[in-house]
Amino acid sequence: MPSKKAPEENVDALIAEYAKNAPIEGVGNAGLFGLASLFCCVLPGYLFSTPMIGLDLQSNIPVYGAVTLISTVLLTYASQRVANTLFNQERKKLNNSDLEDYAREYSIGKAMFKYNLMYLFFALFMAFWLVPTFTTDSKIRFAASVCSPAVFLAYLSTYPK
Repeated sequence: MPSKKAPEENVDALIAEYAKNAPIEGVGNAGLFGLASLFCCVLPGYLFSTPMIGLDLQSNIPVYGAVTLISTVLLTYASQRVANTLFNQERKKLNNSDLEDYAREYSIGKAMFKYNLMYLFFALFMAFWLVPTFTTDSKIRFAASVCSPAVFLAYLSTYPK
């Protein structure tokens, strides 16, 4: 014969069970992801200001600032989204609240490493191989090769794993 519990106890048990399996958003903070993303987005700008490509930093500071800001925001968004997804997957796999900090650090580190490395690879690929075949204008080359990898990674991060 089933036990007769008060309806409040059943509801509390259901809420506790749901809270245990509910996805958690907000792993890490935007500042942490933003600083790493800013560092990665500034590197191609430095490359374009060297004599190799020769885009003058002083006369093109608004272009540098706008492109770097847009790329940083998009890369931060993508990294945070992937870290949240990884954390939720690891949390379900471990099913242990003691290892939750480990899962959080693992997901933050993996998301930052993976997406920043992919961003730099795509930015260099676009800057030296793909975009120069379409245009020789350094400003367009810089904007396309720095923003398009960030847009692609932000779009890629929206797909569920």
